[in-house]
Amino acid sequence: MRRSSFQARSHAVQLIKLAMCLIRPEKLLNLGDGFFEEMVKALRDRISYEATAAALRVLNTACRWEPNAARAVDAGAVAVLVDLLLDETEKRASEMMLVVLDVLCRGERGVSEVVRHAAGVAVVSKKILRVTPLATERAVRVLYSIAWRAASSEVVEEMVEVGAVAKLCVLLNVECGERTREMAKAILGMHSTVWRSSPCVSRAQVRVL
Repeated sequence: MRRSSFQARSHAVQLIKLAMCLIRPEKLLNLGDGFFEEMVKALRDRISYEATAAALRVLNTACRWEPNAARAVDAGAVAVLVDLLLDETEKRASEMMLVVLDVLCRGERGVSEVVRHAAGVAVVSKKILRVTPLATERAVRVLYSIAWRAASSEVVEEMVEVGAVAKLCVLLNVECGERTREMAKAILGMHSTVWRSSPCVSRAQVRVL
């Protein structure tokens, strides 16, 4: 794939997506670093909408296994997904990006990469209630992973500054999935003592906390 034209690469990624449906699950554990490097490169290069969608599907399937998720993170998948989310306006694509990001954030390395990206926490928070119910659920799951695994004082403060805490407070009072609401409540409970004293938190939000 590396020296192929964009059209050929797009076709190759789509064929890989179809092949994934036929591969026995145990065989997916043997995917090498190069495989994930190519999938991430396909996303980064934005070859075509179809190739992006196919690469996201491939990563979602392959990264159900932690070793594969770690390889995808090492290949730069988290940073690329955050960069894509910054510019993506199509709801279905944004939803799938958040689904894959959530899968990668089930491990500490994935969470660390989101936090490390200057726009990571902000873009995940921004997508809450602006895409689809599934996208909102997955964005909240990513924030939960961050609040649980990477909650340094700087990160906790950043969650207020970029509007993550405000979005979580809103989720407690709007129609959304029960699981999403409970997760939002759990995140707010983790660091409520710090957030109550923040000048960025409104009085109404303090009452929720």
